[in-house]
Amino acid sequence: AVKLHREYRHKYDMEFVFANTGQEHPKTIEFLYNIRNHFGIHIHLIEAVVNEAGVGTGFKEVTWDTLSMNGEPFEDVIAKYGLPNSGFLHCTRELKISPMNAYMKKYDIEYRTLGIRYDEPNRYNPQKKVLYPLWDWKETKESINRWWSEQAFDLEIPDYLGNCLTCHKKSDRKLNIIACEHPEYFDFYKRMEEKYPDDKRQIFRGYRTTQDVLDGKVDDLFNQDMCAEEC
Repeated sequence: AVKLHREYRHKYDMEFVFANTGQEHPKTIEFLYNIRNHFGIHIHLIEAVVNEAGVGTGFKEVTWDTLSMNGEPFEDVIAKYGLPNSGFLHCTRELKISPMNAYMKKYDIEYRTLGIRYDEPNRYNPQKKVLYPLWDWKETKESINRWWSEQAFDLEIPDYLGNCLTCHKKSDRKLNIIACEHPEYFDFYKRMEEKYPDDKRQIFRGYRTTQDVLDGKVDDLFNQDMCAEEC
């Protein structure tokens, strides 16, 4: 976003949009706020609006003061679609993709950009009306981290946490570390399991509940971990 804004703000009419799930890491919100203030980038903040059956998810615009931080949009999605897991990936679809699609449709935005890096060839999948600036500029994780290390601020979130703190895509090893260091990060999922129980579906791999993860019931602490790249 920073590089696009610097290089193309006089050539293209660009919109920078962040879809808030209500379960973002507070450091993510702080990072976006700093980007706005430090680089002068206006960021449109939106949240999913879950409609009745048969009607797709829409969006609403919110402000820095009215951002949901207790999982409100996420709970709305769970109430309609059930608990998310590796077989039911509606969390990303309904909380990120659908609200952004609705935003683009309302404001007649034709192209979108995806932040796929040059060192992520397994994620690079050219699509119509989708731009991949980091790929085109041959930006890698190393070059991006080096650039941010020279700035006045950074994201300050360890890779093993990521933005989605207790995502079911995370490896057992990462979940185990988070359960030890920040068990409170699992409070939201635990509350959702209690409020919207599903005998046929649990959030975590191996048909495990949040409490199972907190209790250290894992399949393989050292399995291959691709979460940082996928997310």
